[in-house]
Amino acid sequence: MLKIIIFLMLYAVLIFTDLVPIYKAKEKKTILICTGFIALAFVLQFLIIFDVHLPRYADLLEGVLKNITGYSGVQ
Repeated sequence: MLKIIIFLMLYAVLIFTDLVPIYKAKEKKTILICTGFIALAFVLQFLIIFDVHLPRYADLLEGVLKNITGYSGVQ
């Protein structure tokens, strides 16, 4: 429970220090990009806190490569 509280407090600080100035500047492209990255990081870290098994990036990319090319690695 303590991890969750610390996690949420740190993200609140991140939002107030990084996103609020961008929102005040009204830069739409920057707002979309920053909000997207912060939301993605929030979700992934939240899943890690609850010990949800996430696939390794190498396995994920290997699966995509197999679907595209039909093989993986050097032959």
